[in-house]
Amino acid sequence: MRSLAIILLALMIGVPTFSWADTFSPTFTVGGTVMKTYFDNAGDWDCFFGCSDFDVDDDTDTGGEVFVKVGWGSLLVLKLGYMDYGEFDFVEGFLQPDVRGSGEASLTYAAWAPQWNINRRFSLTGAIGAGIQDVDVDVDEGLVDIDDGAAVYTSLGIQYRVTDHFAMHTEAGYSFGEDINVGWVGFGGSYRF
Repeated sequence: MRSLAIILLALMIGVPTFSWADTFSPTFTVGGTVMKTYFDNAGDWDCFFGCSDFDVDDDTDTGGEVFVKVGWGSLLVLKLGYMDYGEFDFVEGFLQPDVRGSGEASLTYAAWAPQWNINRRFSLTGAIGAGIQDVDVDVDEGLVDIDDGAAVYTSLGIQYRVTDHFAMHTEAGYSFGEDINVGWVGFGGSYRF
């Protein structure tokens, strides 16, 4: 019995102690991304939830993203964000034939965003989630607010940790929406508390 107590004492002293508080206390990160966006109408062959009636004419713009991450380790990370995709132009078939107009699109999303550490500084990041896409269009008759619709959010990127708190990242992503699909490539930074 005494030998069992000595073995347990040696294990307690020799093995680093496991702290439940350190394991389950979350880390918080805030950040932003500047993006080059590419718009693609949800055509008959690739519409995920539904199909739109307009064809995108001017299909690129600059957008931005702000996000908050809450993580419990590197693989259990929740990302909440808002993306402003910018503007696009469309032609034909939205309200009536040969109508031209412009539109704005944005996405509010929640995603699982794991991070795989390559080394102390570099990490591979990814995210998959869902959100609400808002599309507003402007035609000769005035501003039309298309009903908010569901969208799937995906991204893949690389992060470089500059300091213990500040990191830079680059990523590419694509969202599949009811009315319009949007792809992007972006560069940004984040601060971990």
